[in-house]
Amino acid sequence: VNCIESNGFLLDRVSGSHHIFVHSHIETPINMQKKKDGTTKGYQVKQAIKIIDGE
Repeated sequence: VNCIESNGFLLDRVSGSHHIFVHSHIETPINMQKKKDGTTKGYQVKQAIKIIDGE
């Protein structure tokens, strides 16, 4: 989450365990969920990196 926010994304809304981040210059929102141990799901981290890198 800190990495997402440091790249200009802002928390837009929370729906249950889903935290949705948006960016003013990137159309695709980023969805993050914390696992029970407090870490983020691996596939969501990979998706976020692709969105941030513009892939």
